Parts: sequence; C-alpha cells; structure tokens
Amino acid sequence: FSPVPELPEDFEERVRRELFEPTMIEMRRRGTPFRGVLYAGLMWNRASNQLNVIEFNARFGDPEAQVLLDRWEGDVYPWLEASARGELSLLEGKIPFAKDASVFVVAAAPGYPESPEKGLPLRTPLPAAPDAFVSGLKRLPSGEWVTNGGRVLGVMGRGPTLASARADAYAAMDGVKFPRMHFRTDIGKGAKS
Repeated sequence: FSPVPELPEDFEERVRRELFEPTMIEMRRRGTPFRGVLYAGLMWNRASNQLNVIEFNARFGDPEAQVLLDRWEGDVYPWLEASARGELSLLEGKIPFAKDASVFVVAAAPGYPESPEKGLPLRTPLPAAPDAFVSGLKRLPSGEWVTNGGRVLGVMGRGPTLASARADAYAAMDGVKFPRMHFRTDIGKGAKS
C-alpha cells in the first residue's frame, strides 16, 4: 500500500543517506557504476528504528511497484530516460505522486510459492485494466483463462484514504474466483490513514 503513513518525516532522506548513497559510492569504487531503477526491499523495526535491507533489484519490485506507479502523476518516461542517461539532476523537484492512497492485493494459486498449481480455470471474467494486473494466467485456444504461475493476478484499489483504497481493492478481489485461490486479507490493515 502507498503511501505508508507511519513512517517518520525524515525516513526518505534517511534511506537515501544510509542505504542508497553508500551503495552507489561503493559501486562506483568497484568500477560498476549504476544507472536505472534500483529497488530496495527493506524492513524497518519501529521499536528499535533499525533498517535492514532484504534485497536489491535492478528493476521495479513486484508487486510493490504497482501502488507507486498507480499514484505517479504525469509521464513516467522522462524520469526513466533521465535515470538511464545519468541526468536525474536535470529534472526539477521530486517524482510527482497523487495524494490518493493505493492498495494492491494479489490472488495466488494453491501451492504458492513453492509449487503453484497450474491449469486451474478462472471462474469469473478477467477483471478490467487498469485495475487488474495479470501475471500468472494463460489463455487457452478455447478462450478460457487458467492459472499458469504462483501470483495469478492482482487488483488495485484507490481512494482518498488508505481505508477507502483498501475497501476498493478487496471489493475488486471479491470478483476474482479460481479453485483454492488464496490472498492476504491484512494488506493495509491497521495502518493509520
């Protein structure tokens, strides 16, 4: 979900200073400078205020990026091009995000993540874009959609508050049905909006 309301005001600057800048400096020192999207999967312990890096990926994180891209206002391309060219400093300000909140919920196949079942029929019409993101479905020659991966599809909810975005996402998930599907019911729950 995005935005994350519980983060301290200086959190973004802290992540930049403590994690990204040292990483970029070290990559340059090793002769492997980086341009592009560097996604950091982080865990933050509120009680100890400690940050831990779970992973770095040279791509947008999935499904984490969906809520950010949903809130991104304007054209994404100039930001991506400037990043690839090493010219981000030429862009003014920060990436423009809508004030609305977004919540993304993923429907997973039984057996996910170790051994997801494939070939299970989607029993409802495919949700309409842009509110649905298909990732683990396959269309058969008959036109039927069947599961073909662990993360089968995700639905987006958006609203003026996190609570309304959450309600929107779970209402959309009510329209997704395939045998033994499962999804988290706690996305955004308990977060203050």
